[in-house]
Amino acid sequence: TFKSCRNKGLIHIEEQTNSSNVVYAGGIIGLAGSGAKGKALDMSMSDCHNEGDITRIVNDMVFKSNDRTFCGGICGAIGGDNRSHGTYDNVNAMVSDCSNSGTIVFNRFSGETSFKETVLNESYTGGIAGVTNCASGYQAVVSNCGNSGNILSTAGYNAGIVAFSNLGTRICGEKTADGVIYTKNSGRIGMFNPDNYGETGGGYMLSGGICACLKESSYSVAIEYCSNEGLVAASTDGKIGAGGIVADLRISDAVQHCRNNAIVRFLPSGRCTVSNAVATGQISGKGTDFKVRDCAVGGRYGRKGTTTAGLDKFGGDERYLFSKFIYALSSDITTQDQLDVFAPGCTWWDGVTPPDWETSSAD
Repeated sequence: TFKSCRNKGLIHIEEQTNSSNVVYAGGIIGLAGSGAKGKALDMSMSDCHNEGDITRIVNDMVFKSNDRTFCGGICGAIGGDNRSHGTYDNVNAMVSDCSNSGTIVFNRFSGETSFKETVLNESYTGGIAGVTNCASGYQAVVSNCGNSGNILSTAGYNAGIVAFSNLGTRICGEKTADGVIYTKNSGRIGMFNPDNYGETGGGYMLSGGICACLKESSYSVAIEYCSNEGLVAASTDGKIGAGGIVADLRISDAVQHCRNNAIVRFLPSGRCTVSNAVATGQISGKGTDFKVRDCAVGGRYGRKGTTTAGLDKFGGDERYLFSKFIYALSSDITTQDQLDVFAPGCTWWDGVTPPDWETSSAD
């Protein structure tokens, strides 16, 4: 159990040798619950806060194909590095009322330039945790947490709360009789320079205000009462993209009662095609036909790149673009009936007026 812990120190990890490395870096704890097979491991973290910057630098001259980096303001990884080969850890983890205000950086470079990686699974960078990785029947619940630090990267999974969410994970706020306590991100997520539309550097990237990839969950609603107020941006030479709440959503109806009032940008370059460039949404980016429910959007989404002349598609108040405001790679919504089918309960939001679910009676 970790309670009322605080870190203000800097954490800096830079590759010095050509040996393979798996790095876990967290403001409070680097790795929690790994190897708990054959027995259950219960852990909790509450009222923990990180104010120190965390930096991971990798020189491509010494990078190996199986190197992995897990960085989180509170915990680098819950459950360890088992995501890629389909095994999970028997760990129950409760992370509540924690926050990060430090800047967290993953930077892989070759010489003096950023390296353009063509795979995602080299880095997992989150404001609270890099990855949650629990076996079936176990759970990792991240509740009432917040991130105000910038999460900056050249590639990989990047998010304000949890970068990669696997089995048994729930990321949520809380509905009370007095209103909603949101799990919230207000930090900038993703690219080092989100205003450089001609930028060609950077690898395959998923950037999410709350979660970069929601792969699996034993919860019917895995992300609920979450709010994003920080700019989210991804730039890549391939597909992938960005979402105000989750960048890659793989479970239908798993995102509910969330709100985004920030700009979401996807900046294609190099080999990226226009069809790949639309993997951008106010709630969900990449993820076809996975519906979200009862969410509120009020920011802008957009894509802009150098491979197609004049490509500059930023959403305004055009109602026919509402589907892509909610999630990308979906049919345009032109009627209320279509909206009710593809995004039931979702509404425009002025960023001030509380959505209906905040003022209704507690569930």
